[in-house]
Amino acid sequence: MRRVDREVTDIKEIDNIIKSAKVCRIAMNDDDGIYILPVNFGYTLTDNEFDIFFHGSKDGKKAEILSKGDVYIGFEMEGEHKLTEGNTACSYSFSYSSIIGKGYVSIVNDREDKKYLFNQIMIHQAGKSFEFTDKMVDTCLIFKLKVKTYSGKINK
Repeated sequence: MRRVDREVTDIKEIDNIIKSAKVCRIAMNDDDGIYILPVNFGYTLTDNEFDIFFHGSKDGKKAEILSKGDVYIGFEMEGEHKLTEGNTACSYSFSYSSIIGKGYVSIVNDREDKKYLFNQIMIHQAGKSFEFTDKMVDTCLIFKLKVKTYSGKINK
């Protein structure tokens, strides 16, 4: 990281950045090149390691690429955006917090695990728990991104 003065290494601060973000952008590769898209997500943080969960249709490009098993992808999420104005163009700045990283994506097939992970997504996005029926979770895929490397950054 070039700006080490903005680097975030404290896991509680990392957790706060993730909590403030509602969209995670995932980037993957296929025969046509880089494919990037925004997804709503949930996550778990255990022993300074985190997993990101997102869902999607059983059809489409995302499912096609990620269904190959243990696909290595990149991700990015940010929060707390604010433009800081200045007297000149060069004195403007932008406050933010962000996490970037890489990891392996796999599809979660166990129905009870899918229900749990759908609920993790809703807890993160809506702030409350929901019940999921078998039919509800059987219509979609749940992807688990096992984060292998990441870095956090804050500009206040």
